[in-house]
Amino acid sequence: MLDFVKVAAGTFLATMCVNFLMHTPKRALFPCALMGMLGYTIYWGMMQLGVSDPLSMFVGSFIASILAEGFARRLHMAATIFITTSIIPLVPGLAFYRFMSALAQNQLDVCTTQGIYAMKTILIIALSVAVSSSIYAFLYAGKKRRPHSM
Repeated sequence: MLDFVKVAAGTFLATMCVNFLMHTPKRALFPCALMGMLGYTIYWGMMQLGVSDPLSMFVGSFIASILAEGFARRLHMAATIFITTSIIPLVPGLAFYRFMSALAQNQLDVCTTQGIYAMKTILIIALSVAVSSSIYAFLYAGKKRRPHSM
């Protein structure tokens, strides 16, 4: 349980710091950090339960993206602000670093392994964001405001 609290608090703090660096509007700081924390802790929790990495990544980023769409509509702001900052904790930065380091040191076996893992993870995140945005757009397509007739 203590590990869960450490992961959640660390992810919340890291996402909040990224939000400051990206000049996220003040009223969106807390929701963005909360969504980043939820997405990563869902991913981490599923990994702790033995669920595969790709499925855990998809579910974590899908839930973060669905929440991002909801908060964007609720706060009348661009969904890009919320989606971008909510998936930041899930981006495989260490894998990209290891890929580039192995490439520079001409270690092609490590380079290939890390590069494939990083690209696979990025594709899973992109797919989950696309699916969640499509589902949200489909569900709320009929609820657009119509102009008043005279």
